Amino acid sequence: VILLLNRMSETAVIEGVEQLKVDSPDEKGDASQATEKTEKPTEKAKKEKPERKLLKKPIFLPDNYKAFIVDSPKAFDSVVKIFRQDVQEFGIISVDTESSVRASKDDPYVPIELLQIGTLNGRVFLFRLEFIKPSEINYIRNILGDPNIVKLTSLFRNDARRLASDWGIVVHHWRDVQVIARSCIDRRSLGGSQGLKSLTKVLTGVELAPFDAQQLGNWGEEELSDGHINYASRDVMAIIDVFLSTYANKARLTDVSAEMIKQHIQWVKFCNVAFFT
Repeated sequence: VILLLNRMSETAVIEGVEQLKVDSPDEKGDASQATEKTEKPTEKAKKEKPERKLLKKPIFLPDNYKAFIVDSPKAFDSVVKIFRQDVQEFGIISVDTESSVRASKDDPYVPIELLQIGTLNGRVFLFRLEFIKPSEINYIRNILGDPNIVKLTSLFRNDARRLASDWGIVVHHWRDVQVIARSCIDRRSLGGSQGLKSLTKVLTGVELAPFDAQQLGNWGEEELSDGHINYASRDVMAIIDVFLSTYANKARLTDVSAEMIKQHIQWVKFCNVAFFT
């Protein structure tokens, strides 16, 4: 038995060496043949995996949303129920702020005057903080302070600091959509886009209007103009559209709609886990 095993082992070794001789290039070397053998699969793999194009589809932009101006206790009472339902349904909102532009550094400090909150049902709530009651501000304070509600934002650090100092509103669990997009999508696809305006253009194909300080500089007017309302609403809904587009590209969807996402995605789990794994 031992002799038989030894013979089988010797045969296997000899056959292995012979096979190596057949597979390997000649000793005098055609090194290029070996190189070709290793390079061809790589070239083939490149052909099989073409660069994926970004899916660009806006959901709520430019005008597929409804804005509610909350500038009195009566207005607050009329929207609080639907606002609460939107927040509770998804556990995700978008947040932005506006305040009047100071002509110079010597002018008095202007606190935040408008708080915009967007929902995944395509509704925008424009809270004019100086026009509503302290109890109503406290209601908003509880929403923005709830760690179980995700707040989607864009370059929000200064806004968060000012909300805390101006109104005692401490925002917990906020996420910057620009950071999310760059974490989930190949940066080569995003190019050198910086800021919400350029990122919205890249991911949705919609171009946001630039801020006009002369027309939109005063957010403390007794009645906001259509320009104020449109600018504030589109900004906060752009945050949601960037988030939805990022999701669609992350999940490699061929199409995306608010209804499809509302039916099939557990939003809080997705935002907390899928984007950061």
